[in-house]
Parts: sequence; C-alpha cells; structure tokens
Amino acid sequence: MGSSWLLHTDTPGGVIEAMALVEDDGRPVMRLRHFDSTLGHAREDKDTPMLFVAANCTTNSVTLDGTGDQAGEHFIYTREGNRMKFVGEFIHGGKPIHVEVEFTGAAPP
Repeated sequence: MGSSWLLHTDTPGGVIEAMALVEDDGRPVMRLRHFDSTLGHAREDKDTPMLFVAANCTTNSVTLDGTGDQAGEHFIYTREGNRMKFVGEFIHGGKPIHVEVEFTGAAPP
C-alpha cells in the first residue's frame, strides 16, 4: 500500500493518491485512486480504480502498463542502493506528460 499528496496550482488543496499492489489473475496489479485533500471526493468511481499491470519485473525494477482509459500510459520504478527512481509516461487532456522523481532512503537510526 502507498499514498502520496500532491499540490497542483490548478487543484485547490492538492490531490491525495492512494495505491495498492494486489494480485489479479496471477500477476501484480497496481490500483490507483485520487481524492481531494479532505478524502471526501474521489475522481474515480469506487468500483473503477485505475489499473496498471506489471509488464516487466526484475530484481531492482518494475514496469507497470496502464489498462482501460490508461492504455498507452506506463511507469517504471527502479531501485539502486538506497535510491529509487520513478519515471512515468502519462496522457492528460490528450497531451503526453513525462514525470521523473528520485527518492533517497533515510539512514537507519
């Protein structure tokens, strides 16, 4: 399970993204839903989260491909040591969006 909070200038209060990895037909699938900052309103219907299917898994990376309305979108998580990189290719309003974010793990206490 995971979540993130995003602040967009065109979305007052930001967006909360909730995600869960589940097994579906023997393959890993990431389910994503988006909510307003109060968790009161969801963008996606409760029975229709966005689904991204694991298309390629290695020891240190996973590629997930979008299904349904997200067909043609994908993202990749890659781990190297205590660093993780996220690369996403999305389509919003008919326009391609490329996102790259790197994370560094905190040192153990």
